[in-house]
Order: sequence, then C-alpha cells, then structure tokens
Amino acid sequence: MTDKELLRFVTSFRFGMLGHKKGSKYCYMVCLPLVSLLKYEGVDVELIEGDVCYYRYWIGHYWLRLKDGRIIDPTAEQFETDKRPMPRVYLGKKPRWYRVSK
Repeated sequence: MTDKELLRFVTSFRFGMLGHKKGSKYCYMVCLPLVSLLKYEGVDVELIEGDVCYYRYWIGHYWLRLKDGRIIDPTAEQFETDKRPMPRVYLGKKPRWYRVSK
C-alpha cells in the first residue's frame, strides 16, 4: 500500500468511526480496530501506547507505528497548537512531542 493509499484508507476508516467529530479522547477506540484491519490488508503495523506533550502537560495517547518506524495517528488534530499544526490523520516521522511510555 502506498503512503497515499494508506492515508486515504485510514482517513476513510476514521470518518466511519467518528464522522466529523474531533479525535479528542477517541484515539484508542479508533486505533484498536484499525491496527487489526491494517494487518489484514497486509500493512505491518503495531499499536503504541504513549504520551503526547500538549501545552506542557503529558497526556496519554495511542497511535500506530509502521515497520519502517514512521507513525500513523488517526486522531492527531487533537494536539494542534498555534505553533504546530496537525492534520486529522498524521503519517510521518514520530514528532518530538510524542513519547512511547512502554
């Protein structure tokens, strides 16, 4: 699956789960079934439990990590600030304000 196809797939899945709602507090609800579905589609991915620094506070969060080390976060927009815009679905290198807790 290309990056473009992966983004489209995850964005469509997210919309099916949340509609137009913001992703706040829905990260686990979206990521848990998504990891299984992506694995079924042949994407090597794992569920990650971690924290995200948001306005100087560490908040528990879930996202997915691809085999190549990049992440896909289907609820990334909840961590947007004036200084760091985030899309609804983020695919790329793990941002420095994300940390793995285990």
